[in-house]
Amino acid sequence: MKQTIATTPEQSARLKACGVDPKTADMCWRKDIIFPNKQVLTIKEPYWDEDIPAYSLTRLLSLLPTSITSILGNEYFLELSKVRMHNAWEVQWHNGRCRWPTHDKSGKFCKLWDKSPIEACVKAIEWLTKEGYKLNEIEE
Repeated sequence: MKQTIATTPEQSARLKACGVDPKTADMCWRKDIIFPNKQVLTIKEPYWDEDIPAYSLTRLLSLLPTSITSILGNEYFLELSKVRMHNAWEVQWHNGRCRWPTHDKSGKFCKLWDKSPIEACVKAIEWLTKEGYKLNEIEE
């Protein structure tokens, strides 16, 4: 699997479908001037209409809520960790004893892990928005 420092155009489209404002991206994919059918990753200044937003791992983590509180008042804190069992990166919220259950409304378990920490964060954002959680706002 090819590692990147930012979301791919496909991952960025999934984030946009979740309602993430493209203006919060900290990078962008831009058509190469020399090879127009190729795209290059660049810092997002200035942002052109044909640019595709791209998000660094740092920006994705800043969108995720740092904690989730249960109806009983228990607070679960954001954690990104490498899981040996799956040899993958996992996003979870943990309170020291147990993790916040990442199930959908039908009770199906949602896997928030992947070989790429960026993809794990994209999956977490998809799960959070689908379940009605609010993402952090990014100040420009």
